[in-house]
Amino acid sequence: MGHSEVVHDENIVILDSGVDTCLCVWDFVALEETDHKMDVIGYNDDIRTKDITIGPAMTLVTSYDGIKVLIHVNKGMLDEQGKSLFSTTQIRHFKHHVDDTPQQFGGKRFIDILKGHQLLFHLDNGVLITIFCLQTDEK
Repeated sequence: MGHSEVVHDENIVILDSGVDTCLCVWDFVALEETDHKMDVIGYNDDIRTKDITIGPAMTLVTSYDGIKVLIHVNKGMLDEQGKSLFSTTQIRHFKHHVDDTPQQFGGKRFIDILKGHQLLFHLDNGVLITIFCLQTDEK
């Protein structure tokens, strides 16, 4: 990623090919508490977060053609700070098609979410993002 933090007013998720596990923050609902923990280390040892819980989580997204879809992450890092990250490695591991190839090389920057529907990402400050629906009691 080009920046350590993206400042954005909207509820976003970042598509990241440099992480191996999805990060689910406040825009996800944790589905169960687990005892499975992990430490996260950034680009150097001074950037470290300890004992992050690993577990399943879910959020609501809207495709660019208006279709609302629940996204389920089987094993994600559950935290309350920062921006959520989708790991392209983890998405591919669970047999979903993700295209994070830069446009200049013919990429379309999307994840197939339903037959015929895609969650599109766009470049914002050097980072691929998409906008999520906010969780409410009505949804």
